Amino acid sequence: MAPLAENLVKTQIKDKQDAVQQDIIHQEAGDQAHLASVLNDVDCIEIGTTNVCNRKCVSCPVGTSEIADKLTATSVSETHFNKILTNLSAFADKRFSLSLHEYNEPLKDKDILNKYLMAGRAFPKAELTLFTNGDLIHQTKKGFYALEQLFGVGIRHIRISIYDANPEKSKVFERLGIAKSAFNLYQNNIKKRTEFSHYRQFQGQEVLVRVLFLSTQKLSNRGGIIVTDKQQIRQGICSLPRRTLSIDYKGNLKMCCNVHHMEEGAGTWMHGSLLESKIGDLLMSDTYAKMRHQTSIGDYSSLAKCQVCDFYQKSSDRLVGRMVKTSSEKVSA
Repeated sequence: MAPLAENLVKTQIKDKQDAVQQDIIHQEAGDQAHLASVLNDVDCIEIGTTNVCNRKCVSCPVGTSEIADKLTATSVSETHFNKILTNLSAFADKRFSLSLHEYNEPLKDKDILNKYLMAGRAFPKAELTLFTNGDLIHQTKKGFYALEQLFGVGIRHIRISIYDANPEKSKVFERLGIAKSAFNLYQNNIKKRTEFSHYRQFQGQEVLVRVLFLSTQKLSNRGGIIVTDKQQIRQGICSLPRRTLSIDYKGNLKMCCNVHHMEEGAGTWMHGSLLESKIGDLLMSDTYAKMRHQTSIGDYSSLAKCQVCDFYQKSSDRLVGRMVKTSSEKVSA
């Protein structure tokens, strides 16, 4: 081949290689932008640290279904918990609600205070929230958690759920050491519950204690786990897979907070482990991305679990509700 022709061929090959490289760069940039958008939509992360509870509630699969017989007093190790937090480092500078619970009673984890400290260090802008039944909270009794202990590890929002009880007869306010009259009262007719909210200062920061009295007859069927006589025809969108990350104590990323890793067929709504894969890879996987899109537009045709679920929530209200301070304003989450 003549030198001129040979140089021309080399130039053409290089141009093609450069074009391919540019396409790769553009594709990677597009993928990163998409991932950034997905991460930005997340305003709530739940991480389970154990799988046990001290109660057996009829509205919870941990209390009534076959799952209850499979539970063991197992907690995530500090090493694995730290690995999960590190995997979520993309959220280090973001503001979101972070709670350490997942179908369990968090305070049954003997290392829960240390884990909240670890979470607070990893995510300094997150609002650390505790979801609890309140049984293990008492201001004076030995062996219980006082509010100051919980606030001392960075928790800024304590949400106590009490089922099928009369607020007038409940001992919860006595255990908290806060008079019921010090709480703002709100009757949440949409969610069929009575809410008490109390703001106070702790070391110069505002903290919130909420006590919710709920009826087990008005709660979600937990993705169909809880048996009900009601016929469910799924309609409308569900924002949970788009705006929340629900991670069980084994590090598994779930479709949403309503499903459980011990259910039959759980493999269809578990999307990999944060102990083994990067969170970005899990979120951008074909199966998770498709599920996230389908639920966001209300297409449940290929999502059997969603078809029998009666949970609906179009937007987040945890951080919004956190700012409400008067009984005339709504506080819900």
